[in-house]
Amino acid sequence: MRATKRVPRSRVLMKQLLLQKRFDELAAEFEAVKMTQHTGTSGDRRSFVDDAAYKKWNVKVTTFLAQLSEPAKEFLKSFTGAVTTYLPGDTNRDLLLRAEPSFRAAKEDFENGWLNSFPALLRAEVFDDELEQAEELLRSGYDSPAAVIGRVVLETAIKSLCTANGIPYAKLIKMSEDLVKVPVYDALVHKKVLWLSGVGNAAAHGDPSFKPDDVPGMLQDLRRFLEEHKP
Repeated sequence: MRATKRVPRSRVLMKQLLLQKRFDELAAEFEAVKMTQHTGTSGDRRSFVDDAAYKKWNVKVTTFLAQLSEPAKEFLKSFTGAVTTYLPGDTNRDLLLRAEPSFRAAKEDFENGWLNSFPALLRAEVFDDELEQAEELLRSGYDSPAAVIGRVVLETAIKSLCTANGIPYAKLIKMSEDLVKVPVYDALVHKKVLWLSGVGNAAAHGDPSFKPDDVPGMLQDLRRFLEEHKP
């Protein structure tokens, strides 16, 4: 039986700093989106912001709040309510400004220590540990086992994201599709998840389609996925 991994305090603090950095990045991105304000066309004098930038910020904040601790779920609920409630005459700028208080309140509570999520930090450490094992196997020439471990890490991360968003467990593809609907991430990320899963499945089943050359890219993309969509 594997012993429970003790997380060094220095690494936990590092994770907290990374979460703080993400809050700061999202706050700066909010200001950048707000600066894209413009009036409508064809005589519509209402104020809008760049729609692609707004939607990108919306998805990032939703995903980020979902990976924090249980108290953060109230901020997530308030945030998603703000960005999905359309009143007559609303523009995307109205939704952006309506969502701001929920985001700012979550950021303030995190900075005051109320939302520090040790379970989330611990999961991140476990994922790091498993990925390090996979990377070491790859360096030693064990391509298939490395890919299989990567597939396990991916499925565990997807399940954690589903738990955070109230999505029932199912096949990995179905869970990923449901995460797109929330949205926790977009269709392009879903496509990447399918590729990652495919490499791991091919390795696990000895499928002739398995290509050892895919494994380094798989592990790199998986680490990037975990950093951008922390469960």
